[in-house]
Amino acid sequence: MGSWHSSRIDSALSQASKAFPDQSTFPKGFIAAPLLRDETDSVKAWDKFRTALRITLLLGEIDKGKLFKVPLETAMPLDLRLLFPGKGTSENFVQFVMDASGEGFFCFDWRTGKYIWDKYTKAENLFFNAFENDLHDLTTINHRELLTELFAGVALGAQHAGKIIGMANDNCCAESLTRTSRARTSKDEQVVAMLGLLEVLLQITFVGERVGTEDNPADWFTRTPEYAHAAEFLAWYTSVTGIETQHVELVGDLSWLREVGWDKVVDGDCVPWFELAVKALDWIMEHHQPELKQFCRVNPNDLRAALQSALEGEPVGPFPEFDHNFPDLHGPSKEREWIEKRSSTDTRMTLYKQYLASQRSATPSLTLKKLIRGWGLDEEQVTDPMQAVNLKLQLDCEAVFDKLAIRNKKYSE
Repeated sequence: MGSWHSSRIDSALSQASKAFPDQSTFPKGFIAAPLLRDETDSVKAWDKFRTALRITLLLGEIDKGKLFKVPLETAMPLDLRLLFPGKGTSENFVQFVMDASGEGFFCFDWRTGKYIWDKYTKAENLFFNAFENDLHDLTTINHRELLTELFAGVALGAQHAGKIIGMANDNCCAESLTRTSRARTSKDEQVVAMLGLLEVLLQITFVGERVGTEDNPADWFTRTPEYAHAAEFLAWYTSVTGIETQHVELVGDLSWLREVGWDKVVDGDCVPWFELAVKALDWIMEHHQPELKQFCRVNPNDLRAALQSALEGEPVGPFPEFDHNFPDLHGPSKEREWIEKRSSTDTRMTLYKQYLASQRSATPSLTLKKLIRGWGLDEEQVTDPMQAVNLKLQLDCEAVFDKLAIRNKKYSE
């Protein structure tokens, strides 16, 4: 979700910092435009930013923000998720390998044998490495590698709802953008925001991964002289796995993926991600209903209506009162009050000092028994002073644990 607006916030803060480099705060009334690096029209930039915020608010209204709730495990870094004894197992990890070049793009799904493969159009190639043009006309190999992730995320990723998808390519920029979702241009924002939408819709986690060029079989598909190796790779995959490979073409009801605006000369030259979001949701609702039913946290029809309302500029109404997660009374909870009343400053040292003090009394034996009973211990079971101290500390710990522990029946029974 952060990929929908964090890049523009970063850009605005960066502009403000550059405008007042010697000041710790910005002057009152100064407003920096949320312009990305390839944009010059601040009015359009503000419109995009407001639309993204409106989408977030309207989606948050559905079932009291249920769409944006994620398990703790999902919020963990990927390295921890793969180690954590939860759902981040090898079965839930899918890897795509991909490449793009001056000729075309390719992405292969190792799990299913499906792949996308096509060449760029003449109009798209017109702006490839066109360094003599203005920045918003320019498309580099970094852009193309990242765009392949958008194609693959929709066409191949929707069937892997609820899973972690590793997007492996040989481009460091695409890998970094997928990991951080920090876009610098409108093209970058279009891709990372759409991947973010798929993550919210289908509980997918996209992860940027690196594969060396010399080890990337996808390279064979994006260079005409290597097509023989490409055919050998597909045959090898089928012979090893027994899975027939399948070419998923971006035509028909997927043709909108090739119409993202990278072949046009406009300021902020690609179609805004939220316009593509409606098309993506319509396609997923038609072709991946089982995945939506299982993994989408809200009614897809409500989600579609909220997206459309945001695009039409419908104002956000007052939010319903969230009465399920805010206590009526302020102040410490009952559990906190119980702990404060019961807990003491007793440590191993203070308890041992109490024992030593008992030995200095006129009747040390009687005083010690009284002390042990005061600690809630059975004097008949205590044979050593340090044993008494340990038992007292253990009782205190167990009492607090029993009061605060929330039992997980799934793992404790």
